[in-house]
Amino acid sequence: MKFQQLRAFHAIASEGGVGRAARRLAVTQPTLSQHIKALEDRFGVALFEREGRLLRLTPIGERLYKMTSQLMTSWDEIENLLNQNNSVNSGRLRIGSDAPMHAVELLQRYKERYPNIDVSIRIQPGGAVLEQLEAANMDVAILVTPPAGGDFYLQPLNTEPLMAVVPAQHPIAAEGAVSLARLAAETMILREKRSMTRAAIEAELQARGLAPRAILEISSREAIREAIARGLGVTLMVTSDCVPDPRLANVPLDIDDRTTHLTEYVVTRQDRRRTPIIREFLDIALAYAGELARRRL
Repeated sequence: MKFQQLRAFHAIASEGGVGRAARRLAVTQPTLSQHIKALEDRFGVALFEREGRLLRLTPIGERLYKMTSQLMTSWDEIENLLNQNNSVNSGRLRIGSDAPMHAVELLQRYKERYPNIDVSIRIQPGGAVLEQLEAANMDVAILVTPPAGGDFYLQPLNTEPLMAVVPAQHPIAAEGAVSLARLAAETMILREKRSMTRAAIEAELQARGLAPRAILEISSREAIREAIARGLGVTLMVTSDCVPDPRLANVPLDIDDRTTHLTEYVVTRQDRRRTPIIREFLDIALAYAGELARRRL
């Protein structure tokens, strides 16, 4: 059994397909398929089963994936140790986020300080980012209200109030403030179910005994803004996402609901937070969080 075979298996399991795994590892699809066939033939097992165009792990494949996740984490740490000699001179950092703004800002600051580090960003729904982090396919993540404790280390980054975003001609646009109850009576446009922002908004509504009259599910902030401009519904966004648009109105929540905030965190695995490359990212994020807090004063 060769390490390349296990790496091929782990990449296919993580990406959900041979094509995406091949792009990630910069190898050909036939090469990956050969690695999997060799692994399955040697041990007489089936690691994947095909459902239409999808590849799914078999029960033994799922068990192996948990083990290769640990192996890949250790491999990355070994590689970083040998490359860096406990410094940050070379290596890679993989960032995941459900929104680009803070992730790109932190990427820029990190690259300015450590230009020799290879850095990548993947923008996905929060639930998917968390899964990738857990499987050691990402090193750090920037997420709204991730689960506390357990295997994850959470460092607060930014807290912002929510505002209503409605069509400019909507009656709510003429009001000085709006309640969550009033918004819930409208069609609410929300991100997909794996979005942690959506989960946080729904939790705020549920805490007040509210539920949207109807939900329109759209997967990106840009598309949500366009749908609102066309009169398809309303939504809640943090203030930094409320970009100027003459077709939209950004309305503060009324005094009873004005404590409704979302907090973003920098998240990494507890067992990796002291890795030099990750530790330095956390330090940069901590300084940036201080700047954001001072701007709110």
